[in-house]
Amino acid sequence: MCTGAEIAAISAIGGGATSAGGAIAGGFAQKRSSKFNVKIAERKAALDLQQGRFEADRIREAGEVLLKRQLAGFLGAGGVTAEGTPTIVAGKTAEDIELDAQAAIFGGKIGEMEALTKARLEKSRASGALPGAFFEAGSTLLTTADTLPWKKHPLYPAPGN
Repeated sequence: MCTGAEIAAISAIGGGATSAGGAIAGGFAQKRSSKFNVKIAERKAALDLQQGRFEADRIREAGEVLLKRQLAGFLGAGGVTAEGTPTIVAGKTAEDIELDAQAAIFGGKIGEMEALTKARLEKSRASGALPGAFFEAGSTLLTTADTLPWKKHPLYPAPGN
């Protein structure tokens, strides 16, 4: 028959082991979750860059139509040639179109860099999840061992002996 102290010790050991196992399981779950988040962030990075390039192409296509209409308007006016002021205006329009396209690409690159930074952070979390879980489990087991009632047993050496 077990004494109250033995039952308390068994309960403490069971609780400590369960807590340690939970910490390790949590570490594995955190590692899986972080690896999943890495994949998502890497996909987002690629999509952000692709979206910036797509937007730039769309801006250039719309700008080309605008530029053609602008030149047609200049040439359609009586006595106006494609020299002088119309050429300067068309050149400025073409510059503005390309600046807008480059801004779209730059925005895509910024989104890509942000997503890749998040991916690196998640990789770091994934690599630290298990070691941290094992340290937590070890700490739990040591704390549990330190609270066991058998330390008060007459055969347990007193501190300093």
